[in-house]
Amino acid sequence: MLGGLQESLLVLLSFNPKEAQIIRNIVDINLFGGLYRTLATRCYEHLDRFKQPPGDHLPDIMGDKLESDNKREVSLYTDLLEN
Repeated sequence: MLGGLQESLLVLLSFNPKEAQIIRNIVDINLFGGLYRTLATRCYEHLDRFKQPPGDHLPDIMGDKLESDNKREVSLYTDLLEN
């Protein structure tokens, strides 16, 4: 899946309750790649557990990735979440 499309879907998965559930039900996680797949997986898990997108809790569900010893990975995830 193209980067821009993945980012658009992740915004909806992260913040839009109605569209997040629709995306969760029709978009296979394997269509996301790399960092996007990790974030999408965490959003899917949050949606399954709490029946709502993570919203302001997005940094919380990505906490282990943001606190990693791998500074490059931390930088990539930080950029992804900030954008």
